[in-house]
Amino acid sequence: MRSTRLFSAGRPAILGVTLFVAGMLCATVALRSDAAQQAQPAGLTFSSDAGLIFSIIKPDQTVAYEASINKLKEAFGKIEDPVRKQQAASWTVYKAVEPGPNGSVLYVSVLQPSVKDADYNVFKIISEAFPTEAQELYKAASTAFVSMNKTTLTKLAEFK
Repeated sequence: MRSTRLFSAGRPAILGVTLFVAGMLCATVALRSDAAQQAQPAGLTFSSDAGLIFSIIKPDQTVAYEASINKLKEAFGKIEDPVRKQQAASWTVYKAVEPGPNGSVLYVSVLQPSVKDADYNVFKIISEAFPTEAQELYKAASTAFVSMNKTTLTKLAEFK
């Protein structure tokens, strides 16, 4: 009887530990998934009116990141694809004046309007214009990232 009470009294604790371990495993899988995504650039699309891309860059790696943005601009000038022309016309990159955590530098890409379902992967676009340079540029710039996030936006109001 005593062992039954211990088991039933310990059951919530066992369930809690099990859920904790399961959560940690999910977090580990998510982290590995993020690392895999950073190692191989994936498609970056938006399905709404506008989008933002937040690129947080290591303070000593801004030159590499900005080189990739300059190469992107050069690629847009060379590519004849009408979808890429639309993307270029509505894509602006800003650099934050204030430093971020640990001196990081925030770059914000504003896509307004976004070209719905078009791929905004910088290195994919660069590779279309400069296939031999893209891989080396990707290697240099990918180590510059602390993180990258995107936000898909829908218009709520306009005050013109």
